Amino acid sequence: MTLVGSDKQPADAALLEFILEAAGEGIVFVQSEKTIGYINQAGREVLRCARWNDPLPSFTELTTLLGFDPLSITPKDSAAGEAIDKTSDGPSGQGPSERSGVSLLSWQQEATIFGVPYVVRGSPVFTGPSAFAGTVLCFKDLRETHRREQIIAENLSFASHELFTPITAIKNALDLLSGQRFGELSEKQLRFVQLAARNLERLNNVVTAILDLSKLETRTLDLHLEEVNVLEPLERALAPLEGLAQEKGIKLKKKLQDEYPKLLADQDRLRQVVYNLVHNAIKFTPEGGNIYVGLEVVPLDKLSELLPKDDENKPRRPLDRESLLLTVADDGEGIPPAHLKSIFAKFHQGRGPSGDQKTRGRGLGLSIVKTMVEAHGGLVWVESEPGEGSTFRVVLPKLSRKTYLVQKVAARLERAKIVSSTLTLVIFRVVPKIGKSRSETQDKNMLADFLQLAVETGQSTVRLKSDTVEILDSSRGVFLLLAELDPKYAPALLGRFIFNLKKQVEKKGLPLAWQLKWGMASYPKDESTAAELVATAIQAVSGAEAEVVDLQQPER
Repeated sequence: MTLVGSDKQPADAALLEFILEAAGEGIVFVQSEKTIGYINQAGREVLRCARWNDPLPSFTELTTLLGFDPLSITPKDSAAGEAIDKTSDGPSGQGPSERSGVSLLSWQQEATIFGVPYVVRGSPVFTGPSAFAGTVLCFKDLRETHRREQIIAENLSFASHELFTPITAIKNALDLLSGQRFGELSEKQLRFVQLAARNLERLNNVVTAILDLSKLETRTLDLHLEEVNVLEPLERALAPLEGLAQEKGIKLKKKLQDEYPKLLADQDRLRQVVYNLVHNAIKFTPEGGNIYVGLEVVPLDKLSELLPKDDENKPRRPLDRESLLLTVADDGEGIPPAHLKSIFAKFHQGRGPSGDQKTRGRGLGLSIVKTMVEAHGGLVWVESEPGEGSTFRVVLPKLSRKTYLVQKVAARLERAKIVSSTLTLVIFRVVPKIGKSRSETQDKNMLADFLQLAVETGQSTVRLKSDTVEILDSSRGVFLLLAELDPKYAPALLGRFIFNLKKQVEKKGLPLAWQLKWGMASYPKDESTAAELVATAIQAVSGAEAEVVDLQQPER
């Protein structure tokens, strides 16, 4: 965009304004003095000031709507000034140094404004070399893009679920064969069965990655937390990969302790983190190379020395006195510096040794690793130099269920504040019905079946895909519902959920002698921070005022 100066003819200025007004995307020019210098009609509609008498938002109001300061993230030094397009002279024979234009150093951010998602592209505007005039913003509505992504994600999820059934059946059959339940196998037969099992595990991981992608798109990726012996998911992840490494002539070296402190985690997600990291290392390590996998308990002082120093890779919460540190290192080609910052981005595809395109994958593995590690309250980063291999490190702190819940609520609360929405947290707890003995009600398998049924029923009852229902503590029968819902509508939603749940309980024939207690808290009605919302909801479900629903069906 070229700024209109006094030497321009009025007709030229009018034509430029007609062009900008005809643009389908919102365009806003924010001057360096922190005022809006220009806004087209589409931009007015984005910022909800489309009527002729609506005042333009102030700079403070604009930054609040965006969730960031567009001027502060725009380059405005001499380096940016030199990025002006100097490939042609100006219209009046002006030299390149006299031209005004848009810097090539543009940026892009996502923002949700009045509930509508946009990608906001910004570029610095200069009236001359290094003479920063402001930032021009272009708003692209992402609703249609998100709808298409959601349709694709839902279809991927459906296809993945359909594939899981035959995969499970084949896995069970191979387990029976490898266990020689139907007779002894020769060494050659057993080798082929084990080969089939390894390849089936690879297929299972591909399907799981696709399913996780669909959950990431619809924001329904949840954790099933339990006390975990971390050696179990680690060994499960490495078992199929040891054969893959041998086939490629790669030595897979492990440095593991006999015992580790129990970790509150999702066992399947931890297995997937290890699998993705080691599989990625195998893929980018040449034949005859080495891969090192280590897991150790690290004190805080030593961990502080290892942590990356940049602001982008700082832990989201204070670390414990001790944490588990997973290290996966290889002696492959390494990662080019230009790729280091985007290595965990979704669909980022690295290049294999010597640019071999056969090593290119789906670009999902490391993105899923980062999402799952951060969901556990952890941190993942990479250290690499070209020609010297790569080292991926994962910090897994001790995570309490309450800390996990606060993290989850905080992420949703941040979005609710940006879009001026409400957020309601409901905590449910399954308790024995009065007069029933614990032995009659605490059957773990039955409780697990009921909790899974409650989650499935709740997820089909909520309004939005981003609303979640998940198990928080299976041993104590606790699950939660987190929804962008006005608290005045919560009783109606909970009524539908309880009604549907009772129907499903009756349909499944579960002989339940339980009651369901629940308590809730809402933003902004009750509390304003994630920690306060969680504390209020816990107090509500634990107190004498908690709502109680009888789940047992009347006898006929």
